[in-house]
Amino acid sequence: GLDLACRLIAAGAAVELVRYRFGRIGLGPLLFGAGLLTLNLHWPPLTSRIPTEGYLLAEVLFGSSILLVVLDDSWLRMRRLAVLNELTVTIARGQNHAPMMQTALEKLKTVVGARAAWFQLMEGDNLVPTQHAGLSLEFLRAIGQIGTDEAQARVLQENRAAVMKLSEMSEPERQQLEKHGIHHVVRLPLLGKKAVIGMLSLGCSGSRRHTREELEFLETAAQTLGIAVENLRLLEQVLRSQRQWMNTFDSIQDLILAHDADFRILKTNQALLQRLGQAPADVLGNLCEEVLPQTRNWSGCPYCERGSGLTEGMDPCFGGQSVVSTSSYAEQGSQQKGTIHVVHDTTARQVAEEKYRMLFEQVQEGVFVATLNGELLDCNDAFVTMLGYGSRDELMALDMGSVLHAVPEEREVFRKEIEAHNYVRNFEITVRRKDGTPLVVAQSCFATRDSGGHIERYQGFVLDITEKKRSEDEMRRRNRELNALNAMAVIATQSFDLDEILNLTLRQVISLFGAETGSVYLAAEPDGTYRRRAGLGPAQRGARAHGRSYLSGRPGRSGDALASGSGDPGFHAAPATGRGGVCVCRPVALLDMGCALEQRQTHRHHGYCQQGRPALFQ
Repeated sequence: GLDLACRLIAAGAAVELVRYRFGRIGLGPLLFGAGLLTLNLHWPPLTSRIPTEGYLLAEVLFGSSILLVVLDDSWLRMRRLAVLNELTVTIARGQNHAPMMQTALEKLKTVVGARAAWFQLMEGDNLVPTQHAGLSLEFLRAIGQIGTDEAQARVLQENRAAVMKLSEMSEPERQQLEKHGIHHVVRLPLLGKKAVIGMLSLGCSGSRRHTREELEFLETAAQTLGIAVENLRLLEQVLRSQRQWMNTFDSIQDLILAHDADFRILKTNQALLQRLGQAPADVLGNLCEEVLPQTRNWSGCPYCERGSGLTEGMDPCFGGQSVVSTSSYAEQGSQQKGTIHVVHDTTARQVAEEKYRMLFEQVQEGVFVATLNGELLDCNDAFVTMLGYGSRDELMALDMGSVLHAVPEEREVFRKEIEAHNYVRNFEITVRRKDGTPLVVAQSCFATRDSGGHIERYQGFVLDITEKKRSEDEMRRRNRELNALNAMAVIATQSFDLDEILNLTLRQVISLFGAETGSVYLAAEPDGTYRRRAGLGPAQRGARAHGRSYLSGRPGRSGDALASGSGDPGFHAAPATGRGGVCVCRPVALLDMGCALEQRQTHRHHGYCQQGRPALFQ
């Protein structure tokens, strides 16, 4: 019974040894298992036939198997240490986390004997596959779409290595793993300094067991890789930021110069190097006097002589005008101070400003800038002269609303137009000169609005069109006179009815003069009185209702203008001479018109009435 119990224990130990080394079993474990089964074997039908040398050989093989098992484990540990050493070297030489992680996947896949390995980087709350070994792109796309499932989340939360069977995984991932012949997956969370940054997975075929020692080795490797990946990602971010800063620094078109307290150049941008026509090695570390050109004598740094802050003036190195921003700085962790200059060339702007300033000042039209509230911001000399003021300051002290828009109705129309269209063109307004006389001008301007869309100011030109308007009015008046005379001539030549001729002629004259009433009186022989022959207007209709109307003429005074019998100063009497240009001794007809006061002033202004007689019929 005791012998049987020993045989059962030995058989159990052999089976457990094979299970422990399943998938990586070698000669040592096989011999050791066989030795356990044959240890102290006493079975006379069989053992009696084995020579003594056979027993000796079995004892030697059993002892050698123990040595082989120990050597195999030692060799496996050495391989793992070698892998860790190689990972350390790879991490130390790595400049980018992607190539480093790819190398680590290849080495871990080999030392574990896995069929595939892949790394997923944590981006937000999802695991995104970035590197792999032994997998297809289809598999990467599939696990990339799955994201983080519950099993992966549990591994990340426990933060330790875990062996997961396919039955524990999601259906899409399980299907892809079965296509690659993977039986189970070893999950290794990668922990950074503060949080998990990703997960490394090893896909193994067969049903081999992973010892605790092997899992601890993988956890150690994963921890090393996690810190390395985090450090390299931070380094990549720093290098990326540095490159972006350098690109931004070099993309600035202004000249940038940084030097220390001894005026040695520490840094320049590409624009300054191109302006100097030199390489960085020829500039950095040299004195400013040795590198910068000198258009005048200076020492140390030409831009430091202007002082700190923002200054403008002649450029001491490259000529022309420039604006220089000067400020001091100190590097972090260092007491050494330096100075940085940003030089902006303003030569072209100065030339353009001078050109447009001359255009602004020399143009003959009035140019102005004002607000809707009536504040004059700027104007040229022609604008000042046009309004009759002595200086620009005198004009700018006034309320421009009463000057530019003397007529309130015009101001309201102007405000509506510029609010609606943002500009006006040839907008006629009446301005008031210093002496109070009105001036008709054509205004063309546009508005400038603030961020809220409200008009901040408007600027434009004003052109004096007073003479132009007077000439246009005179031309229109002459055209009306010619049209009236032509109509009278046509009537006189086409009709033989005197009453029709007189009535149509009177209608033309009243329309031309804008009169309210009018009458034509013919001389009656031989008593020298005048009798109304034609009349238009309400007053003449009243006269016809009361009977005839007469005027008495005085011999020797027949050429004088006569007043109407009503004595109204609004009536004009005009003598009409004989037809055909033949002048008789006294007038044969008188033209009597009643005009309003403002029309009489207009008639005198245009010369219709001179010394009481209408000039048109003299």
